[in-house]
Amino acid sequence: MDRKPDSLGRARITALATMNHDTQYLSVSQFFDAPLLTRLFFRGLPKFRGYWMVPLALSRVSPARWWLHHADVVLSDRKFRIPLDLRDAYQIDVFAKDKSELCVPAVMAALLRPGDFYMDVGANAGWYCRLMAEVVGSDGLVVGLEPSRRAFKFLCKLGYDNFLPLPFAATERNGEILRDTSSPLHQAASSKFKADNEKKVNYGSGEIFALGRSIDSLLKDFKRSPRVIKVDVEGAELLVLRGAVQTLREVEAVVVEVNLDAHCQQFGYRFAEIFEFLDLHGFENRYEVKNVDNSVRQLGAREYIPGDILFARRKLTL
Repeated sequence: MDRKPDSLGRARITALATMNHDTQYLSVSQFFDAPLLTRLFFRGLPKFRGYWMVPLALSRVSPARWWLHHADVVLSDRKFRIPLDLRDAYQIDVFAKDKSELCVPAVMAALLRPGDFYMDVGANAGWYCRLMAEVVGSDGLVVGLEPSRRAFKFLCKLGYDNFLPLPFAATERNGEILRDTSSPLHQAASSKFKADNEKKVNYGSGEIFALGRSIDSLLKDFKRSPRVIKVDVEGAELLVLRGAVQTLREVEAVVVEVNLDAHCQQFGYRFAEIFEFLDLHGFENRYEVKNVDNSVRQLGAREYIPGDILFARRKLTL
């Protein structure tokens, strides 16, 4: 990655095409330091729905050291060593399928500088948080919001002094109580929390609830604003953004997992409304960021598509 000061005062992503709509590719890689037997076991597991429950069950009756490893990650010219805990379903999936979840963090890393504030809404077990904690350094701050109890316990295990995990569900209206409506067979990463105003909360029923906080309310007492926010909340992304109107004034870029209408309609909107909302608030430049092939493509002014989309206030210039 060629790093030069740009109009945003940070490093450029020279792999991004900003003058046309050609697809460009980022140079990223990962290597897991797990022993050969561990690799063979996880890679050889049949990948049926809920397959990760098998190693989870085994991890409860075996030494913790068998499941704790590291991943060596390269994001363009930057190298990081991050912890890998194979007692978590999401991290099992990344390892067992050798999934490349690197292009999105590579783009965010290029937007952030040491000392910056990064906020991850729907942080899950913190795969992106651990990378961004390294990027912003000891003077920076990473805040991760995660309402799922299963995921939050792993988020709390990240030993970064500049990282703050918070057990809230970001939402439009502060103070809402949200219910987990996802299947037990789903990973914590796929947990879907929805407000149910018609149902009386019954805490003894075995259902899982979370407190909803708007980002504006949550960050009201912070002394700083995020430079970059990532939002991945299984279809409720627009509700999160509506609860962050004040915060967005100070934000340079937002990465949103834009879901299909089938998911968005469960929360009362169409996915195109995310583009319209962020355009209204000054995020006029959009880029499709694909982890599957590490590609980045600038979108046209009226090109609305689902996927991981970077919304930026200014163009990313070569």
